[in-house]
Amino acid sequence: MDALIGIYEETLPFHKDYFRILKNMMIEEETDSYILRAKTGWTRDGGKDTGWWVGYVEQDENVYFFATRVIKDRETRNADFGKCRKKITKSILKQMKIIERQFELS
Repeated sequence: MDALIGIYEETLPFHKDYFRILKNMMIEEETDSYILRAKTGWTRDGGKDTGWWVGYVEQDENVYFFATRVIKDRETRNADFGKCRKKITKSILKQMKIIERQFELS
C-alpha cells in the first residue's frame, strides 16, 4: 500500500513528469464525481493462480485505497477468474458508495 500512497502523493523518487504519465496510464474510470486509478497483476506459482488489482479512487477531497487479491488452484477451471478481481472490488466500492455504478467488464 505504501507504493500506492507514494504514487498518489508523488513522494517516490521519480521525476514529476513520470507521475503524470503513470497516473494517466492507471485511469480505469473517470466520471464527474470520481477517478479510479488501478493496476492489475497475475502470477502462477506453486500450483496456484494469484490475481490482484490495486489502486485508489479520488472522490472530491477523499481518497480511497484498495488492494484485492484472489487465489485459486491452477487445476480448477474458472473462465471468470481473471475478471473477478475487478468485479469484486467494484461491487464493494459501489456498496460503500465510493463509486456510482458498476460497469460491465469485458
